[in-house]
Amino acid sequence: MKKIVIICAMFLLAVSLVYAGSEKKEEMEKAEPSVERTLPPDAIIAGVVNANETLEDGTKGVDMSVLTLTPEDEKKLRDGNYTAAIVMHVLDASWPQQQIAGMKSIFDKYDIEIISITGAGAKPEVQMDNIESVIAKKPDVILSIPVDQTAETPAYLK
Repeated sequence: MKKIVIICAMFLLAVSLVYAGSEKKEEMEKAEPSVERTLPPDAIIAGVVNANETLEDGTKGVDMSVLTLTPEDEKKLRDGNYTAAIVMHVLDASWPQQQIAGMKSIFDKYDIEIISITGAGAKPEVQMDNIESVIAKKPDVILSIPVDQTAETPAYLK
């Protein structure tokens, strides 16, 4: 069940990124004509792994377009009483506000309650505190853009 929540959360994040604005689909297809269209069982849809890239630890990247929700997946989301938290690097700019608007629209669509939205003012120590506070609320998923992913790794690993 957690796996479906994580996959769905990453789908929601991807959709919110599209909502905030991205390249045209035609341009993306021209730029990456050989993108794999199936999701390997050991794929990780997170971090900075690019489609078709394999890292030293074996993590494989996939194109986000392979993620689709079946009607059954959508029903599970709506019926799951899931909660989400958003831990942003900053809140006082247009881009993160657009990201949050996209996330909210998707979460609303699937009846996922947002229990927290925080911003760190571009300060890693504030974001680590925000992550700790959000973890204590036990959301089903946390969506976050780090200020300093190296410094914040211990917080994200929790």
